[in-house]
Amino acid sequence: MQPLGSWGNVGRNTVTGPGITNVDASIIRNFRLGSSKSLQFRLEAFNALNNPIWNDPNTTVTSPLYGTITTTRKPMRELQLGLKFVF
Repeated sequence: MQPLGSWGNVGRNTVTGPGITNVDASIIRNFRLGSSKSLQFRLEAFNALNNPIWNDPNTTVTSPLYGTITTTRKPMRELQLGLKFVF
């Protein structure tokens, strides 16, 4: 065990977290309003498959939660609507 406040000998990137799988999607529909105007409707989904994207494990050795993953990196599915008028 290393003395407190001194450098250890563990190599770089020895603790790895879970992988990230993320799917974002969008649907866009354009509506013509005369010859020079249009209306665009957008529906965007972030993390569309609603998969949890887990954070890295706790690496504080003195913590009772050492090695556990208790949080996520990003929120679950988010939807966004947009409306744009082009003239």
